[in-house]
Amino acid sequence: MIDPDLYAFPALWRHYRQCRRNKRNTRNALAFEINAEAHLLALQQELRAHTYRPGRSICFVTDGPKPREVFAADFRDRVVHHLLVSHQERLFEPRFIHDSYACRTGKGTLAASDRLMTFLRQITANGRRPAWALKLDVANFFPSIHKATLSALLARHLSHPELLWLTRTLLFHDPTTNYHFQSRDASGPGPGSPHYPVPPQ
Repeated sequence: MIDPDLYAFPALWRHYRQCRRNKRNTRNALAFEINAEAHLLALQQELRAHTYRPGRSICFVTDGPKPREVFAADFRDRVVHHLLVSHQERLFEPRFIHDSYACRTGKGTLAASDRLMTFLRQITANGRRPAWALKLDVANFFPSIHKATLSALLARHLSHPELLWLTRTLLFHDPTTNYHFQSRDASGPGPGSPHYPVPPQ
């Protein structure tokens, strides 16, 4: 059952507390925490008036043999993400297949690895016969999703008008239009530089 008041202050406070668990030492989280109650009340007012818009994101490049460009939401927007996901989970969690492990309570990388090992033991008869595996990645997956189609699919299951409005507000936000580039190397090349580690798609 979805709370008719999605933006009740106790709910916003609860999601703020959840959001700061792993982000408490970041600059944006600390700035928000200095006057958290006032920030949450202002956020609540914007959500209720439908004037809320996601803020400036942080762009950075992950380490590794294949650099990956990430646009991370501002801490204030992460609170809104927590709020939205808590309601969407109730609707969509029962619809997911068992072997879907990303961003699900009680699952994750370790559970996926354990499940893979179970399948490997089954298909190879505990290593006594050969088997083939296909490892692949969809290039530029999330940016390539057709948002209008996704919105229409989500709308079939989101009857609550506020939940639908907030989903569309976040879905159609383009973080690449307003961001701050952050690099461990102060002189590191940013987007637009020919030496930027992530090639344009």
